[in-house]
Amino acid sequence: MNEQIVNEISKCVQTLREGGFIIFPNEIGWCIGCYLTDTENVNKLAAGDYEFGSVLLEDEGKLGKYVKVLPDTIWDLIQFSTKPMILWLQGAVNLSPALISESGEAAFRIPKDEFTNVLLHKAGKPIFAALLPNQEQPAKTTSILNKPGFVVNLRLSQKANTDELVVMSLTPSGQISFLKK
Repeated sequence: MNEQIVNEISKCVQTLREGGFIIFPNEIGWCIGCYLTDTENVNKLAAGDYEFGSVLLEDEGKLGKYVKVLPDTIWDLIQFSTKPMILWLQGAVNLSPALISESGEAAFRIPKDEFTNVLLHKAGKPIFAALLPNQEQPAKTTSILNKPGFVVNLRLSQKANTDELVVMSLTPSGQISFLKK
């Protein structure tokens, strides 16, 4: 990994630790995110007008902390998926109530993007992230939602690519419902 990427990730982690928001590129486009444990920031993002908000986890092994019962089929879905995928899972726990639907579901994503995976690893905690509206370059700002913020200075011309994104609901028994194919 080159030095610029390492520096950008370090700045993201520092901003997250200071209670701020980050704007970063990944496989579905530019996202705004914060630590999952920062309830105030999570609530602000969840209340915002953003698409495809989800809990980003470094790997599927961490899902058990946030979902009561994981269906057996989930492991194959994640391992063999070639497309970015958001999973709505029932029985969500240990999350801000703002992230849990009335039916008890919450959205999770295991990114396949190298930058995001390294960011999650270095951050040491899950991130709640939402897709920014489609734009060529995110606005450079020092104040994001009235908090400290950092905009990653990589892939600035990248646009949202939700055409490949698959969104599905998965019951504890393994029943799948596609919300977006």
